[in-house]
Amino acid sequence: MNRNSKAVTVTQRPIESPFDVRDGRVMLSLGPLSKRKFCTYSCPFCYVGDDFHSYASMPPLEIAKWVAALRDPFDIIYVSYDTDSFAPPRVHTALELLDLLSAFNVDLLFTTRAVLSEASLAHLERIAKRLATSNRMLIGCVSVLQLTVPHLEPRPIPPPDARIAQLGRLRAAGLKTVLALRPFLPNVPLTDLREIVARAAPNIDLVLGGVWYYDQRGRIVSDVMGSEGAKLVPDDTRRMPFDDNKAEWHVFEGAEAQATVSEVCRSYGIPMFMRSGPGVAWLRSASSGLLR
Repeated sequence: MNRNSKAVTVTQRPIESPFDVRDGRVMLSLGPLSKRKFCTYSCPFCYVGDDFHSYASMPPLEIAKWVAALRDPFDIIYVSYDTDSFAPPRVHTALELLDLLSAFNVDLLFTTRAVLSEASLAHLERIAKRLATSNRMLIGCVSVLQLTVPHLEPRPIPPPDARIAQLGRLRAAGLKTVLALRPFLPNVPLTDLREIVARAAPNIDLVLGGVWYYDQRGRIVSDVMGSEGAKLVPDDTRRMPFDDNKAEWHVFEGAEAQATVSEVCRSYGIPMFMRSGPGVAWLRSASSGLLR
């Protein structure tokens, strides 16, 4: 989730802990674009900023050296989290990072809203083949949130149809493909969610949903819902389980959206998960033939 608002101060994590390691996974990114911009994209629902500090900005070789020095065990690296590392103008740098990370003999997962060029897809195909020789996966997650509420994914984010089509191109390149239909937001119609899954179904291995965390001050919910946001009653208030920030966040669980997407996924024979860890475990089982 990537925020680029003039009202947000870009605050990076302390350099001694620039990224995150937990539960056998490493989470990292290229960090913010600059001291004033997190990301190429300006998603209004993004929680990066204020209480949620961005990762550090480091060149790929320095990131790889940091990973090589880790003592905690891990079996997957996520290139995701605080910014879209594959969005222009950094796609070549992100691909360089994946090249370096592929040497660690673990699964690799990246998430993007960008639409990649044929040259970039060919590069990903080479990385996927390299990982496959060690029975490791390259997992491409493409984020698509809505079809009829465009202010939630404003320009220069490519249109939803282009991102949905890219899932087929990633699958053809040998990647495991994930539709990241997250977070579930109260102003996205259920018909949008059904249609996104239907269009993506032929080219995806699984769907990831997600609850929505938003700040108690109301900045994020106002950006997402405008004046209607004042009427939103949170389903819960809690700490984020995937980050060490100390804030208590409002949570929209999206129970109706979860039920709808789960039902549609079942009709297409596609698994749906609300957290990435169980999704990765399912992909590993499917790749090893345990689910056949």
